[in-house]
Amino acid sequence: MVSRSRTTPGITVVRPPTPIIRPQEAFVVSLNDFIRLQGKIVLDSVLESPTMAKGSCICGRITYEFDVEPVRTVSRRTKPFDSCTNRKQVLCHCLNCRRITGTAYSSNLTVPSSAMTTKGEPKQFEFDSGQGPIFNISFCGDCGSTMWKESDTTGFKGYHYVQSGTLGREFERFKPEAEIFVAERAHWLEPLEGARQFDGTDAHSYTE
Repeated sequence: MVSRSRTTPGITVVRPPTPIIRPQEAFVVSLNDFIRLQGKIVLDSVLESPTMAKGSCICGRITYEFDVEPVRTVSRRTKPFDSCTNRKQVLCHCLNCRRITGTAYSSNLTVPSSAMTTKGEPKQFEFDSGQGPIFNISFCGDCGSTMWKESDTTGFKGYHYVQSGTLGREFERFKPEAEIFVAERAHWLEPLEGARQFDGTDAHSYTE
């Protein structure tokens, strides 16, 4: 920092030093201000680990994080197949998921419940899917964001089916691997390139 002084007869004026702000420091300050102003989804500038993912509802009262890779689970119905319907990320086009999310389909990440850390008190709604599983849907009672689904049905128990749209930047890491209930997919939507297509949830309905 540079300090300059100017002397006049009988008076010495000392100018305060001009602060030097390096570009990287200016960026950190701006980022911190941005995070404070948002007050919704607060994410670290550097992830704690490559598998760490965090998310929240739109108002920020319900948050979650997990530090594992989403999994593929195998049920008896899919045993004859090398891989199964219940993949890491699945798009579901059934009518129930449209109503749950208010969109054309739901995007679901399969995360072991033991790996989920949640904060806040979501409200829950139980519904019978009509295809076997009975799901508990957790959502924010303040802003209404749907957060995740759970079920005690065999093949589903022990997992959180996270609505991946509630993730932060990590959303981009999880490209859908399959689409289910494609018979109910809106006619103006095209099949997702590279994703396996299923008429229902059972691998026996595989339509490729």
